Amino acid sequence: TQYSYDILVNNTTVSVPNTAAITTTPPLNGYRGKMRIAFGADAHEWGLSNQKLADMIRIRKASALLLIGDSAVQDQYIYFGRHRAGYLRRDFFPSWKSLVASVPVYAAWDDHDYLHNDKSGNDKGRISEIQHKTLAAVWKECWNNPSYGFGNSNGTFLRTRVGPVDIIMTDNRFFRNTEEAARPGNRLLGIAQMTWLEEQLLDCEGPFIIISCGTMWSDYVSEGKDSWGKHDPEGRERIFKFIEDNDIAGVLLISGDRHGARAFTIPRASGFSFYEFESGSLGAYLKGGAPEAVNEEWQQQLYGNRGVFEFGEFTFDITEKSDPEVHFRSIQDDGTCTYEIRLKRSQITPSKAKDAGSPVDTGPFICEALRTHTDKDWFGGRNCRDSDSRLENPTCYLEDHFHSVFPDGLTVGLASHRHIILDLSEVKSIKKGGSKTKPLPVPEELILTNKKKHRRKLFGLTVALSLNIGFWPLLNEYIIAYSGLEKSVYIPALAKPLDCEGMSVQQVLDKANCYLAYHPDCEGSDGIVKIS
Repeated sequence: TQYSYDILVNNTTVSVPNTAAITTTPPLNGYRGKMRIAFGADAHEWGLSNQKLADMIRIRKASALLLIGDSAVQDQYIYFGRHRAGYLRRDFFPSWKSLVASVPVYAAWDDHDYLHNDKSGNDKGRISEIQHKTLAAVWKECWNNPSYGFGNSNGTFLRTRVGPVDIIMTDNRFFRNTEEAARPGNRLLGIAQMTWLEEQLLDCEGPFIIISCGTMWSDYVSEGKDSWGKHDPEGRERIFKFIEDNDIAGVLLISGDRHGARAFTIPRASGFSFYEFESGSLGAYLKGGAPEAVNEEWQQQLYGNRGVFEFGEFTFDITEKSDPEVHFRSIQDDGTCTYEIRLKRSQITPSKAKDAGSPVDTGPFICEALRTHTDKDWFGGRNCRDSDSRLENPTCYLEDHFHSVFPDGLTVGLASHRHIILDLSEVKSIKKGGSKTKPLPVPEELILTNKKKHRRKLFGLTVALSLNIGFWPLLNEYIIAYSGLEKSVYIPALAKPLDCEGMSVQQVLDKANCYLAYHPDCEGSDGIVKIS
């Protein structure tokens, strides 16, 4: 369920983005359906200011965004005023404000937003205990996590749950001790956090568990630079063996640090393999470049890409299936899907993986097709026959993809004045220029014949545009000139020229939904008030 909200400071309402909304997550237990979690790392400052990237995460309706490290603050060491200034700049970015106004964010740090490149712990005694704890205190001020390590400015790791999915975000910087005398097996996470991690893994009850680490779990890229393979292979082995020995099901490893988007399997002596998804492309690349995207010597690599803004996304399919699935996609800021793979829970469960079969891997750069149609074609009433191309026939395409692209339904309108289309048969009942579906709930004083007619006509056009944006996110990047309105976005006669000129397709959709909801900000002369 989605709710709009206002923010009051000293009893005065402050401005919030028009994307501001709170969407309740699925219940912890007994949930049957689909939900998405987006994730990534290495946004630095420039990635968080990318409006295209923020819009793409938002319009794909993620229930949460996991930031794994190197976000906003860049190499400020113990200059705490500069740390705070970095987060203040972040909060001024329109892209960041529009994203976090509707998508919950959970964050962990890595080296650059901790101290500096490859720095950790107390930097080999260079920073005092007070300075060490102040790092964690400033972090707590600037990120809204459900918990922060052991409390009292003692680390930043966390455990939470989003719907039926357990999330564990480790802190591989605060407790790290790479001195030779440090105890092997505890050098990256520390003794107490390692014990905590094992306790949390045993306590998880959801069908899937996401475990994040700011640096790589595997050793493929840069030969494990600054990560487990270099500093604490014993600790990594302890975690992996603990998961195998206790047959902990559905574990997904995510990481960052080495700029680029990649995925690997990590084979074990038992025959089981972990899956690691490294999505370090929220900031695309550093000035000096990024490590190689692919290497023929990395025989366990599933895909690799670099030099583009990209994020990872899990779609969890927890329906009536006895073996729930997770669908991973790597998605660029223009909507291009770089890679995707489907994994059954059994395939990432130590005791069941051998008999679970191979995952559905589409291979690099061969992702599911995304199609758009005019409102006439979407709602043309065509049947889906066995002989039809399932990509070309809009009805077939809706049957194949509606529930995966709109797992929580397609929402038209805003807040209390909205209609959520959950069933595909309801989409099929819509006709061009109007709708047979239930009208949006409206205050009685606003139900006027002409307005009701206009809004009902706009309903079908808005659903068509929502389908196009959902199925082909590339549309969000197009800038509309009125002369090309009909051809570009398939909503002829939607508005007067001055209403939409220079707006992105997503902005047109936002305005249409605003008007359908009878929002006062949309009733002016610059709103969508003329349907011809």
